[in-house]
Amino acid sequence: MSKKDNSFDIKINVIRAWENRTHTITDLAHINNVSPSTIYNWIDRYESLGENGLYPVSNEYSKEFKLKVVQEYLKGGYSQKELVRKYEISGKSVLQKWIKNYNSH
Repeated sequence: MSKKDNSFDIKINVIRAWENRTHTITDLAHINNVSPSTIYNWIDRYESLGENGLYPVSNEYSKEFKLKVVQEYLKGGYSQKELVRKYEISGKSVLQKWIKNYNSH
């Protein structure tokens, strides 16, 4: 399954199967040809944002916003996962990229 194929219906069906304990994360990942971490990301977004968190997001974040979030992470008060939820960032990998870019300068 390519990223384009990860439609809302697939994501919500995977989450429901996980909630109902009909399949394990590993089984669901194999069935849907995605990594277990992808499914965990779907679950995190669903738990923090509800069904709206499962729709594709294309956000543009300002440099100031990125810097604020990265500095908040580096101060040690929040985990990456907590900051992604707090600021409704599209995913943990987005924040990780910001941190990497910040540390490379």
